[in-house]
Amino acid sequence: MRLLKLCLLITILLASFYGTTRWFRNSYVKRPPVPNFDGRVFLNDAGETLSPLDRLQGLFQRTGATWPDAGIIYPTRIPQKRLPPHKVEVTYVGHATFLLQIGGKNILTNPMWGDRASSVTFMGPKRLTQPGIKIDDLPPIDYVLISDNQYDHMDSETIKQLITRDWPTFITFYGNDALIKKNHPRAHVIPFGWWGETHFDDGEAPLKIIGCPAHHSSSRHFLDRDKALWGGFMIKTPKHRIYFSGGTGYHHGKHFRMIQAKLGRPDIAILPLGSYEPRRIMQPFHMNPDDAVKAHRDLGARLSIGMQFDVFGLGDEAYHQAEADLSIARVLNKVPADDFMALTPGRFVALP
Repeated sequence: MRLLKLCLLITILLASFYGTTRWFRNSYVKRPPVPNFDGRVFLNDAGETLSPLDRLQGLFQRTGATWPDAGIIYPTRIPQKRLPPHKVEVTYVGHATFLLQIGGKNILTNPMWGDRASSVTFMGPKRLTQPGIKIDDLPPIDYVLISDNQYDHMDSETIKQLITRDWPTFITFYGNDALIKKNHPRAHVIPFGWWGETHFDDGEAPLKIIGCPAHHSSSRHFLDRDKALWGGFMIKTPKHRIYFSGGTGYHHGKHFRMIQAKLGRPDIAILPLGSYEPRRIMQPFHMNPDDAVKAHRDLGARLSIGMQFDVFGLGDEAYHQAEADLSIARVLNKVPADDFMALTPGRFVALP
């Protein structure tokens, strides 16, 4: 009983401390030119958040759904090294990692080939389903998009391998550039804020990448909560648009409707499906399948593809529950099955 009380006290202290880290100096950025920075931390545009007490109560409510020890082994894909500028292919690698071949360029999102979404190799969420492309089978990578600094989205060892292999340009949000450069001084990183953009006109098809708002958070450890910005990306060529949301909550669909109004309807939207239970602590920052289908409609996407499910057990939903809940959500929201897909790793879709 004494040990239990000690563990409870430590948990309360850590939760309280986690909620007050916003008052510590930000070592990642000084004063980025964005409105949603209060001098120490980045902020969501409005509304839903969690207090330290909410987080503590949520920890005790978690059930930890049982997942199998190993997932289904899917065939891996070896993609073409380059596609013509007018062709588009999107390959699901796993979790939030996609290979986007667009405008004659090869782009990776949130590259994660590690076995654990953790700061250490011996504990933390373990990979259940293997990547749909072996890292050695990737085509030459030109650009890497990183939406936030959480371990399932920013894997330092994978970044190191990509720098050694291809020396791509990393495009991310303010604060994450300092983290990448700290561990990998050779990295070429372009940071920006929401609605920031960067252009690449060195090929037949000019490419534009625009930072989009998201309702999320960031953290690598107890001392740096929300010290780096998070967001999504719109990749545009003269003929196509691909939207990658990164991690995000739905938040009444406000930012999805804004993205559609400012940047137009995406041909393909990549939206999160997993890590959504328990809703008390996940809802502000993680969509469930019903939220994702509503986001698909808010964006006016021609096709949406799900991500962030059945690879790392980060939420309390069961293995394969996200796909089952997606089927229900499509029916309830009158969205055809072919308009919102849950791909298996290694599968791809192509646009004409």
